[in-house]
Amino acid sequence: MKALLFPFTALSAASASGAVVGRFGIVTDVHYADIDAGGTRHYRDSLPKMRDAIATFTSFSGPAGSEDAALDFIVELGDLKDKAAGNDVNATIGYLDAIESALASSGLPTYHVLGNHDVDILDQPTCVAHAQAQPADVAHGPALGAYSFDIGGGGGGGGGGGGQPDGTGCLVATASSPYVWVVHNDSTRNLLSKPAPASCRAKALVVGDVGVYRKRHGGGGAYNLNATLSAAACAQLDGCAAPGPPPSAPATVPGPLHFVVLNGNFDAAAVPWAAIDAPAPGSDFSWKSPWVPSPQVEWLAQDLAAAAARGQKAIVFVHYRVDGGPGMHQSGWVNTCTLDNALVVRDVLASSGIVLATFSGHDHYPKPPFTVGAGPMAPDLLMFTHSAMVEGPHATSNAYSVVTVFDNCTVAIDGFGNTTSLVHGAAPGCTMAA
Repeated sequence: MKALLFPFTALSAASASGAVVGRFGIVTDVHYADIDAGGTRHYRDSLPKMRDAIATFTSFSGPAGSEDAALDFIVELGDLKDKAAGNDVNATIGYLDAIESALASSGLPTYHVLGNHDVDILDQPTCVAHAQAQPADVAHGPALGAYSFDIGGGGGGGGGGGGQPDGTGCLVATASSPYVWVVHNDSTRNLLSKPAPASCRAKALVVGDVGVYRKRHGGGGAYNLNATLSAAACAQLDGCAAPGPPPSAPATVPGPLHFVVLNGNFDAAAVPWAAIDAPAPGSDFSWKSPWVPSPQVEWLAQDLAAAAARGQKAIVFVHYRVDGGPGMHQSGWVNTCTLDNALVVRDVLASSGIVLATFSGHDHYPKPPFTVGAGPMAPDLLMFTHSAMVEGPHATSNAYSVVTVFDNCTVAIDGFGNTTSLVHGAAPGCTMAA
């Protein structure tokens, strides 16, 4: 494993065994703002802290399945920015753009979770619109900020582990996206350089969901083809390689890992929070009362059922804790930081039978940092709460992590700075294809 760029206790992944199925980085509660520190929150220091995290995330560069495997993506668990003095909206959007630019500098796919401070004086569409690094190939849920995606599997470099070269295969696009992909005969895909020429898109076979094809090379850099290879692919390919009209997409072989992002920024009546520090008349939003509303819960159940049918395991991201409230014996503060309908959400996760772990933020100094078990149906479910990046000065403090998932369903968390490290083994006999 490569040298790490911030001190921590022990490398958790080194004590786990099995082949690497997926690896991703986590940051949360960054609260970046170009304002002076307030109490323990060093808002301005979150920018250099983020740069340190990115340096660590991009130091992993080995081939898929190796101990040094590159990260597949980064996930930001909410509260990416804070607000400007006087509730200055334009200045606040500037803070969001600045920290998003630092996050996007990794070149890795980056997924966002909405937190309460994201909508302190902004609305949810504005926050999402300024998430520059958000990948295009996600399966959207019923609410903005709720979606799912897959990783894992796929061939290696060049010949793709016995499949076609990266620039050879079917040109594929979706009706809602300006991007174009090459899908290979081993059911992996590479993204063409952005934006793809209109002539290239005109050749592409339109499919319902690009995410059903696995990313070749994950976050290793070669997933996005360079301009020369992309131009060659566009010039040589004409839809799918299957002979005769109409063209048909290659068979899909889903990756072993499925990820779900939930949006808990709703009230009990399923009204989305907006500008909770400057609410519209009649609104009743409170960071102490977050909900994942019923339509999103129903979608979650359906999405996990579909993943189970594909033989996948799942990991869930949400800003708020899910391990407090009814049915759990936690402190009052943990309960305050937990979704108000966490019991319902946990029941859905448990009944799916495929969720390995949840990752949350919101609780800046989480005690406990994790809980294991969500009832008899999910005694091994890990519910992890990640420490906040904003806490403490840059000189002595930071918080981010690298999470490695192995083919025996072990989840290893390498916590940097204030973040807890652990190795969590799943139920005996749990396996995934590496």
